[in-house]
Amino acid sequence: MGLTLNSNSLALEAAVGGGGAAGLTTADVTSLISSKGEWEFVAKYEVTATVTGFEIEGFDMTAYRGYKIVYENFYTGSVLNPHFKVMKAGSEFVNNNTYTMHRHGSSYLTNRNANSSNIYWNSSTNWGTDAIDRLNSEIEIYQNDATYYGYAKISQKNNGGYYDSHTEGNFVGNRSSDDVTGITLQSTWTSGTAYLYRTAKRA
Repeated sequence: MGLTLNSNSLALEAAVGGGGAAGLTTADVTSLISSKGEWEFVAKYEVTATVTGFEIEGFDMTAYRGYKIVYENFYTGSVLNPHFKVMKAGSEFVNNNTYTMHRHGSSYLTNRNANSSNIYWNSSTNWGTDAIDRLNSEIEIYQNDATYYGYAKISQKNNGGYYDSHTEGNFVGNRSSDDVTGITLQSTWTSGTAYLYRTAKRA
């Protein structure tokens, strides 16, 4: 039976340096393949002590189209209303945004268009203090011209069931001439893990 090669296998052979020739290592090839996904992993963050305002900074919006933060198992020992703030160069927070968040299972909508830097997931419901009530959410953020925009979603609380705090929506704001540099998850947190991803580089 003859050996059949296609263009993909030939390209891989050349990339890893088949036949003893110098080339990329297996780890190099794995890294190249993983970097072709929609999101590229950047860093992992652990909350191991109580923090007030959990910040993730270092965004380079001039080099990358956008960023995504995945929050897992965030816990607070106090009643709070989950919200975040967009950070920018030149000042601590962006101070002008509009957003709409839809609370699943109801007609509840929240809209804001005021000089406020807070973006709330659900302005009518506080998060619980029960040990099993953990916040899990995702935020995507991008920028263009003098604005920023993005999408956010959050899981429901255990206490209260499906209708309680399960929300998602979008936001947009005016960043003027300053680039977005990060996001702060407001209020006090005692534990949690966050993962930062970025898109491919801008052309």
